This record gives sequence, structure tokens and C-alpha cells, in this order.
Amino acid sequence: MLFIAALDFSINVSLPVFRESMNIDIVLVLWIIIVYHAARSGTGFIAGIYSDYFGIKRLAILGILLYTISVGLIGLQNNLFEVALLRIPQGIGAAILFTLGPALISKTFGSKLKGTALGFTLTAVAIGQMTGVLLGGWISDEFGWQYIFYMRIPFGVLAFVLTLIGLRTLDRTHLLPQKPPSFESSILLFSGIFSAILCIGCLITNGLLSTTTISSLIISVSMFFLLLRRDQHKTNKLVTFSLSQKNLEIISGGVSNLLVTTGTFIMWFLFPFYVSDIVRESGLMIGFLLALLSFSSLLGYIAGGLLSDQIGDKFTTLVGSIVSAAGLLLLLTTLNNGNLSLIQLATIINGLGFGVHQGSVYALNLRNSEGHSSGLFSATLSVSQTLGTVLSIALFSSLFVWISNTTTDILLAYKLSFVGASIITMLGGIIVISRGFNTTK
Repeated sequence: MLFIAALDFSINVSLPVFRESMNIDIVLVLWIIIVYHAARSGTGFIAGIYSDYFGIKRLAILGILLYTISVGLIGLQNNLFEVALLRIPQGIGAAILFTLGPALISKTFGSKLKGTALGFTLTAVAIGQMTGVLLGGWISDEFGWQYIFYMRIPFGVLAFVLTLIGLRTLDRTHLLPQKPPSFESSILLFSGIFSAILCIGCLITNGLLSTTTISSLIISVSMFFLLLRRDQHKTNKLVTFSLSQKNLEIISGGVSNLLVTTGTFIMWFLFPFYVSDIVRESGLMIGFLLALLSFSSLLGYIAGGLLSDQIGDKFTTLVGSIVSAAGLLLLLTTLNNGNLSLIQLATIINGLGFGVHQGSVYALNLRNSEGHSSGLFSATLSVSQTLGTVLSIALFSSLFVWISNTTTDILLAYKLSFVGASIITMLGGIIVISRGFNTTK
């Protein structure tokens, strides 16, 4: 499940190809990412909540079908609007898969081994990323961007068959016995989050006072208001919350994931342009560097999971954020000379740190989750990651465009962007230890 969803990282290595093929600027091409993650953000909580009521298998099948059909249709399109529109069902499918994968592991393994199990499971994300960026860089250069979508169809078909077979006897004893929340509440939650992300996107492309920015903000606020009013007196609320010790730990993990993703995702959308425009390397080299980033993350996932079981979730999460931030800072030394060896080293360090953080923060949030709440706790991390992705695009693309337009110094724009990303990444580790190092191991 995580593997086919992670194949979407082939988009990032092909951003320069999208820009040239559709004859649009860097800000507009980012809508391909923004709309996708808006749909992922809007669906994550819903997928996690309903999996706790109905089980994983049926939702997993739905997610695979949505994802696979959508990527097939996207490849047939030839303009930005059509591609962005079809990225919505693809994002919904991906959200289901990203949420249910860790939830399944959480239901299967006990507390003491949960970090290790999650660390190894998250390697599927890194393998999907490596496959996507290696094939994506070559395919987009040789055949065009459409084929980076077509290549995922066989993987989707295989995942569908394996899910039907592999989850046939999935244990259903951990399901919530109550009546599930209403479908109307789910629509309101999705619409509220989706519109909020679109508001951020409109802010980037159209400005603060544009009609689209204000309209999407009004729609988002209205949807959340209607949701709160609808669920106010219902016993089967879509999302229930209390300020318990466990929930506070989950919040800190979610915020940490949000911040670290915001800082490190710059490697997936601005870094390819840096390699293309400043270092003057090809799409194949961009694909190699992003594959190197993914491979380093794979090693980090495993290390983070193992270390979280041995020395604690919070300390490992902090270490991961520090290492990842160090990789971003190392990129600063390459701005004037474009030293490819240093760029590769910085990529490895950043990916390794991000993987360690991910492996440990998933363990932090899911270690003590009861079987019937694993879906919701996993959704917290899935949604925070997608929100961090969009915030990263909004923050650093705006910063980059503003600096480059104001000073006409593109190198300064990259420099301040990498510095800002490293600071935010470091804060992601600090937020976890703000309540102390005590955690279950």
C-alpha cells in the first residue's frame, strides 16, 4: 500500500519537464502537488476513523482502485487544469493507503516491537520513492511526463490482487462497536480541510486579497462551522478529543511531523530546480539524487525504528531532526561552486535524518494506541505530513520568488530558503522534547 502511494514522488523529479511541456512558470506547476496534497489532507482523518469502524481491507481496496484509475486518466490529459482535477481522486486514494499501512502494523505488533516494525514498514515508502524518481527521471526525459503516471498502473493492479489475498483473514476483533459517524460529517471535514489547503495555494499564486484566496477561506471556515454545529450534540462525533497525557503526546508528535516535513520537503520541490538551474545537471541526475535521498531515508527508517525501541522515541526523534537539518545546512557550501560530491553528501545526511525522525515519531504516536484507535492515530501523522508538504511549498516558493524578484540574486534566494528549512526542521525535534524525555520504550 505504502509503496504504490510513494510512487507519486516521480512527479517531483519531473517538475522541470512539466514546466517546459505546459509552458507555465514554477509557481503554477506547483498546483499539481498542492491539489493532490489538499485531497490527501482532507481524507486522512476520515480514512483513519472509518478504518477503526469498518476494518482495513475494504478501505484499502477502495484506495487502490481510486489511485490506480486516477493515474491512468491523468496520463491522457494535456493541460494543467485537467491534471489538477484528476489529482483529487488520486490524492484521496493515496491518503487511504498512507493512513492504513501504519495502522495495520500498529494493530499487528505489540508495544515493545512497534518501533522496529514501523521502521521496517516505512521502508516501503523509500523503495516507492526510489522507484518513482529513478524511473520518473528517465521516463519523463525520454517519453514525456504522461508516462510517469502510466508506469504506476501495473503496480496498482498487483497491489489490488495482493490486498484481496493477503488481507482475506484480517482480524476484525479490534473494531469500534459504536455506530460510525455520519457520511455528511465526513464531507464537511473533507471540504473544510481541502478548501483550507486551496486557500494556501491561492495565496501563493494569486495573492492575499485575491477573490479565490478569500473565497476558499470563507468556504473552509463555513465547512468547519457546520461540522462543529452538526456534531455538537451527537454521540457518534467524527472526531472526539480530550487533553489527556496520551493525546498531548500525539499532538507533539503530529506537530513535530508537520514541522520536519515543512523543512525537509524543500528537497523534493525546490532542490530539483536548484540542481537543474544552478548546477546544470540533467533530469537523470536529479532522479539519481532524489533516489539517493530515498535510499538514505530507507536506512533512516530502519535505524529510527530500532533506536526508538532501545533508547526512546523522543530522543531518537530529536536526533533525526538535528541530522536532517545538518544536511540542509551543508547544501549552503555548494551554492558558489556547485560541488556535486558535497551535494550528494548533503542529500544522504538529510535523507538519513528524515528517516530516523519518521521511524521514531511514528513509534511515538502509535506505540500505546489501542487496536481500535490505530487508524485515527496513524491519520494524525499522515495528515500532518501532507499539511507540512503544502506549507513547505507555500512558504519556500513564496520566499524564493520574493527574494529573487527583489534582489535578482537567485543564489541568495536558495541560500535563505535552505537556512529557513533547516531552522524549521530543528524546531520539529525540539517540540517533542518540550514535555521531557520520558516515553515508553
